[in-house]
Amino acid sequence: MLLDNHVAQGSTILLVFVNFDLESHGTCRYDYVEAIDGLHTGTSLAKLCGSTLPQPVRSTGNVMTVKFRTDTSVGGGGFHAVYHAVCQEQNLTSFHGVIESPNFPNGYPHDRDCSWIIHTSPGNILTTAFSHFDVEDHSECQYDNVEIRDGPTPTSNLLQRSCGQTLPPRINSTGSSLYIRFQSDETLAHNGFRLEYTTIGCGGDFNTETGSFTSPNYPQPYPHNRECVWRITVPVGNRIQLQLNDVDLEYHSNCSYDYLEVRGGPDANSPSLTKICQNHDSTHTVTSSGNQMYVKLKTDSSSGGKGFSANYSAIAGGCGGVYTTPTGLIHSPNHPDFYPHNINCEWNITVAEFQTVKITFKDFDIEVHDTCLYDYVVIYDGLQADAPELDKICGQNLTDHVYTSTGNSIRVRMRTDSTSNGRGFTANYETACGGRITVGDSIGVIRSPNFPNNYYGNTNCTWTLLGALAVDRITLQFTNMDLEQSDESQGLCAHDSVTVLQGDNANAPVQGVYCGTGLPHAITSTSYALTVVFSSDQSVQLTGFSAIYSKSTSFCGGNLTATHGSFSTPNYPDSYPRNAECIWYLNASPGNHIQLSFTAFDLESTDGCARDYVEIREKDNINNVLGRYCGNTVPSNITIARSMYVRFRSDDANNFAGFTAQFSTVSGGDLIASEGQLASPLFPRPYPHNAHSVWTIIVPIGKKVRIEFTEIDIETGSSCAYDYLQFLDGTEDSGATELAKVCGTTPPVPFSSTGNVMTVIFHTDFSATGRGFLLSWTSVDQVITTPGTTVSPPTLPAGCQYNLVASDQRQNISTPDYPGYDNRADCTWIIRSVGGARISLVIEEMNIEDSTGCIYDALKVYDGFYPITSRILGTHCGRITEPLPAIVSTGNMMRLKFTSDSSVTADGFRGYFVTTCGGTLTDPNGVIKSPDHPATYPLNSSCQWLITAVPGRTIELSIDSFSLPSSNNCTGDRLRVVFN
Repeated sequence: MLLDNHVAQGSTILLVFVNFDLESHGTCRYDYVEAIDGLHTGTSLAKLCGSTLPQPVRSTGNVMTVKFRTDTSVGGGGFHAVYHAVCQEQNLTSFHGVIESPNFPNGYPHDRDCSWIIHTSPGNILTTAFSHFDVEDHSECQYDNVEIRDGPTPTSNLLQRSCGQTLPPRINSTGSSLYIRFQSDETLAHNGFRLEYTTIGCGGDFNTETGSFTSPNYPQPYPHNRECVWRITVPVGNRIQLQLNDVDLEYHSNCSYDYLEVRGGPDANSPSLTKICQNHDSTHTVTSSGNQMYVKLKTDSSSGGKGFSANYSAIAGGCGGVYTTPTGLIHSPNHPDFYPHNINCEWNITVAEFQTVKITFKDFDIEVHDTCLYDYVVIYDGLQADAPELDKICGQNLTDHVYTSTGNSIRVRMRTDSTSNGRGFTANYETACGGRITVGDSIGVIRSPNFPNNYYGNTNCTWTLLGALAVDRITLQFTNMDLEQSDESQGLCAHDSVTVLQGDNANAPVQGVYCGTGLPHAITSTSYALTVVFSSDQSVQLTGFSAIYSKSTSFCGGNLTATHGSFSTPNYPDSYPRNAECIWYLNASPGNHIQLSFTAFDLESTDGCARDYVEIREKDNINNVLGRYCGNTVPSNITIARSMYVRFRSDDANNFAGFTAQFSTVSGGDLIASEGQLASPLFPRPYPHNAHSVWTIIVPIGKKVRIEFTEIDIETGSSCAYDYLQFLDGTEDSGATELAKVCGTTPPVPFSSTGNVMTVIFHTDFSATGRGFLLSWTSVDQVITTPGTTVSPPTLPAGCQYNLVASDQRQNISTPDYPGYDNRADCTWIIRSVGGARISLVIEEMNIEDSTGCIYDALKVYDGFYPITSRILGTHCGRITEPLPAIVSTGNMMRLKFTSDSSVTADGFRGYFVTTCGGTLTDPNGVIKSPDHPATYPLNSSCQWLITAVPGRTIELSIDSFSLPSSNNCTGDRLRVVFN
């Protein structure tokens, strides 16, 4: 079964699986679901089977094909998936293209904020023209609008803001990028827009089987400071032969000035086929291994030539490709028939980060030669042009030859000449573990397969960590440990284990064997190498382990970065060595703290700790000394921001047992500064599971907090239900309004609080993780504006949207078709009153899917019309057995919002609303009146209105109608006016 999903042009598709239960197989050979980028002939994004819920899959364009295949044997429950159009922060690099509003040509949805960044090559400009335009009209385009900005950011110079039904004029950029933004509010929606853009200048996209192009001004000299890109795509199954004619470019031995580069693939990250810079007429022929080619001309500000002319054609029999699925199959062209002569094929395979690629040749028949001079296959350890060669093979009977990369990618290249040939080869590849890793200056990570999900049974992985120099040392720090624990009677870690060896092979001395859930102390190698062996049996599988490795220059110490961990003096609990110096750097991400606790302490005691001691400083060895300790008194806990420097030093005399210490990252707390950075724990490495951190950012009074993201990578979920970053406009315990709740990988546009305090909440669950987030905050001036007159909210469109006017008579309110509500419901009620009366809402019956924090289905009640500025009066879910206490607005407007997800449903809610007197009024003018005026007000009434003007203004109160019974000193019914 094939299903093609199309969304508006300019958007991408996110496919999210809700349920998943298919027959399991290592390579998903039998029953599977496959997501294909584009139509059914496009690139495979994911091929899935088994019962583990897959991660969301995202297309690169506005079309995704989902293919479901089953055979005649084992079945399963199947799958349930939903897909969403993604229109935020879409980067478009085509020579020309189309952008459409969501759902175009049908009505666009409410509350959308879409943005597109169009890039062309430097030196070119862009032009845009609307072919269709129908956006809610307003004299200042206040509600729905389309903005075009002259540059790549939301703060670039505004060229045009449009709404209504009149086609906006054509717009040209002044540079090589444009920023397009479409915003819709929660009221009226129209059919939207269709925008066409194209590049003015050089370059282009070609999708025909033949074509030609030239450098700008050819055969006259090309212009300076230009970058022209041509992208060529021919039908799948073909290669591209490019002929470059009459090439005349500024010469340089390394092509550092002007050059023409050809890459075998769709973009600048594809393998380079050739790079040319010659100042004499020449002709070159370049052939790709696949059906895409990228050609780039780059010129500088100095001398040049007349450039080049080029023509290309598609040649049948293309081979090679890019593979990113966890497992797969590659084969030579025509296999099992004889492969063609004169081919040059490359397969680039990449698997998940922190894993390796294992490739096994299952059939092999290539022309025989002692040194593989004629036809051959080369396997490279990586995709780079200078990646190490693992092997060069030819001949026959090489079945089951296995190669494993040291990183997460491998490249296979096949070349043939014009003479003999054979069947070629087939090879399976799969995600594997282990490898030989040279440790440089940066920190790295090793993990058990499938971490943080359960590792596989009967798995054996070996990592060899090597220093670049013989004097280097390796520090290994475990950040997670969850392996099957064996009984004492079965022996130490008899089932699953991680073994660390002091050396570069399996026969090296054993440092330790670990299992269970306890984190080992940080381990530093005694030579230039450590070997780590992970082994599991067929019984229990748990989440496994994760460890950070880094380079050190001594046999102890190291860089320690984790949510928690421990370290100790060498040989502890035996005596530490003499003349030792160990330095540990304890690191936390921005906005977080490090806490250090000593659990045992026994060092030589001297006056001033002059001999053996532990010294603690902020950050490094040039910052303030926080403490210097010796003797056997355990030091107090120490907590500092961001990073800590711990130095242990022993002299050549007495030695003692030493110390053990534990450290942890402390997340959350008050951040009191005009500016700063904040990051998730462990950023940029994956954040921990089951975390809940709360920061309160406080800037000077009279300022407000402005947030801008540098990076975000948080597990994506519907309504950010799993992992999320939440922002509140004030303190957490003050019932503050939610400003934003974000997840995924698209940074939100900058936003601000209304006052000088903002609360940031980071919450994670037990499943998927990501790199986290890095943001900066700054203090900006508050802007005081004069409130406008009270206006009725705009009429909401038909559907689950309601405009209601409250009176002194009860009016019923409930979810549609109560009892019972639909999945993915999104209903809004706007209730307003006249004369400044407050609104009282009573929920009499409620049965809504229950969850902690009401993250799935919920009823939210806002004190006003706009949710971004209105205080939340309550968020409700679950079941009640008696009516809730009355919820009362402070003004004359109340907003109810009911939403449900795609899973469990229930009855919904039912209640009533009615006006009540009094309230807080901030409009520059208005009317207040006693209840039921001009009729008689009810007995035992008590009403209070608070009228507030902006600073610098006064208030004039005129009583137009007054009729209250007289009483001595107004001890009966009365109206009291107090001026503050």
